[in-house]
Amino acid sequence: MIVVVALAIVVFTATAAVLSGLQNGAKAFSGDPALVISSEGAPTIFSSQIDNGMVLALDSAMGQFDQEFAVSPEVFAFCSYGGESFVVRGVNYTKFGSVGPSFERFEISGNSSVYDRGSAMIGSGLMKRLGLDLPYALPLVGSYSTRMDFVNIVGWFETGTTMDDELFVGLERARFLSGTPSSKISIIRVSSDNPEVVRDILSPEEARFTIYGFHISKSVVSVGENFTVDLEVRNWGRNSGTTQVSFSTTIPGDPTGATVPLENVTVTVNASSSTTVFRQFTLGALGEQTVLASIGGDFPVTLRTDVRVVDPYIKYWGPRRVMLNETFNATVLRYDGVPVDNATVTFLNQTHLTNAEGRASFIADSIGNFSITATSVGMIGFSSSIEVADLLWFPNEFNPIVTGFQLSSDAIKESESVKGIVQLANEGTVGGAFDLAVYVDFLPGRLFLYNISLGSLESKQFTFVLDDLSVGTHYVNIDMFSDEVVVEAWYADEPAFVELFVRYGGTTQLSDPGSIPLYQAAKISQGNVELALFSIGAIAALLAGLAITAVFSKEVYEGKRRLGILKTIGASRRDVMRLVSPQALVRGLAGASIGLVVGLVIAEWFSRSGVFMLFGHKLTIDWSEGLLLLILATAVAISVVSALVSTMIAVRETTISAIKNVPGENASPQEDVQSIADD
Repeated sequence: MIVVVALAIVVFTATAAVLSGLQNGAKAFSGDPALVISSEGAPTIFSSQIDNGMVLALDSAMGQFDQEFAVSPEVFAFCSYGGESFVVRGVNYTKFGSVGPSFERFEISGNSSVYDRGSAMIGSGLMKRLGLDLPYALPLVGSYSTRMDFVNIVGWFETGTTMDDELFVGLERARFLSGTPSSKISIIRVSSDNPEVVRDILSPEEARFTIYGFHISKSVVSVGENFTVDLEVRNWGRNSGTTQVSFSTTIPGDPTGATVPLENVTVTVNASSSTTVFRQFTLGALGEQTVLASIGGDFPVTLRTDVRVVDPYIKYWGPRRVMLNETFNATVLRYDGVPVDNATVTFLNQTHLTNAEGRASFIADSIGNFSITATSVGMIGFSSSIEVADLLWFPNEFNPIVTGFQLSSDAIKESESVKGIVQLANEGTVGGAFDLAVYVDFLPGRLFLYNISLGSLESKQFTFVLDDLSVGTHYVNIDMFSDEVVVEAWYADEPAFVELFVRYGGTTQLSDPGSIPLYQAAKISQGNVELALFSIGAIAALLAGLAITAVFSKEVYEGKRRLGILKTIGASRRDVMRLVSPQALVRGLAGASIGLVVGLVIAEWFSRSGVFMLFGHKLTIDWSEGLLLLILATAVAISVVSALVSTMIAVRETTISAIKNVPGENASPQEDVQSIADD
């Protein structure tokens, strides 16, 4: 009987220990000590995508605190080779080193460099599983795309964590394999010497606010003209609350930087939510001004954007030179680039009103330099010069020139684009093509070439788009023309990363209940995973209990005549319990002790041997004091309860049924009495 009890407890102990190891799966992606940020709503950890700007946002947000703080942006791909599945982790080695874990051992082959685009580093555990000798050219196939690539494994590393089962490549190579856009990353790992401070900042209990995404509808306005501002107010706390947003503006030409209040707005925001504030203002003083939006509290934030207040005027946009008898279009624009309809435009002896697109057509029927003028109600008009030339004046060759250039806006937000409009002309009678050079800040890598075709003496407009401009002022140059655009930051402290925050460590408790944990890698919720693990453990415990109960019940069944005789001679149920229980308990505890030790040994062998893999990582079991006590207490409880259940069955037997002939019981009454006396 002891052997059967031991075997039942072995099954339960090994099962419970292995199931507890599944809870450590989250550590595989954090490297044990780190906090991890992943995108909310991603169905798997491999499809998580976060804006690259979050890395800068975290540095900006946490830089104000006097503590060690580092972030590591990383991209995941899931690959296989030789029948072994593994995780490919794209890293920035410099940032990875600041977060950890540190390389306890590593080795680079020859004069190779891990910073080369095609280089990779392999963990010691994965290298052993794949049986590779370095250097090695390894083919990789993406899990979320049909892309295939080769990497040259130039070295191996050992961290003492589950990362030793991974392959490290550069961020761009991992993006290629996973199909992740260049502006995205999978997760951000965060390390800090005071994680509780970080957790309190990112996922506080009380309401906590910030503002971001400050927009202004117009960067140039006239005196008294309405313009709209909007911004996002974010509450990343776990409770709703109210804050006040203050709008103000600077005084043009005031060297002290004094501001004039515009409006104070009280805003209520639900927990872990955002709301948009819209307000409309007018300004009464000419000149450059700054509109500010600010909030106070523990994390005061002030956002600003510039606006230029002008007297309303119109301006000309069109060719500066046309051919004799050529029909051309003159476009009238407001000071802010908006087309003006019903403006009166005069050229030579022709006067026309502009259409809804601000355009009017004219015929150049005289040779010479002539003025083109325009007026519009309530705005200052313009007068520009146009040259009307004869075709015979121009050489029989291709002679392209730039006659005008401007940007569509003088101020945009970060990640927005700006359009460039170029007026081109061919001053030769031969058509052709040329490369138009657009310089941005005259920086290497910021030269753009566009191939343009022009016919004989043709004039045309060409437009291009500039994006991915960094925050600050940028100068765009084309030939002898230049224009500038100011790129303003979207945020001071980007709050959206708060909803992405999730704690992976030695616990399944999350800092943000709205976040999606690592267990989504199985495409099920954390609650379902915990329920599944509990159910499997409960089934193992139930099966062990039934097995032990069955063995004890068999012994009770074989001794029914003895129990019946005891009851016949006057033994009470309590007396029978006192006789049977000690034997059952001793045998149950002995079997449980043996089974517990053997089960723990088997579970540890599973952990060390790599038989079970989880997300491409070797399953590990943390033998904490709490886990050992829980398994011990449960194993003992299974044995004791099973023994007591069998004893209760024996006690409930009636005297008559107990002393009846039972198949297999051939002992004589004298033998039964002697056995009872011995007991």
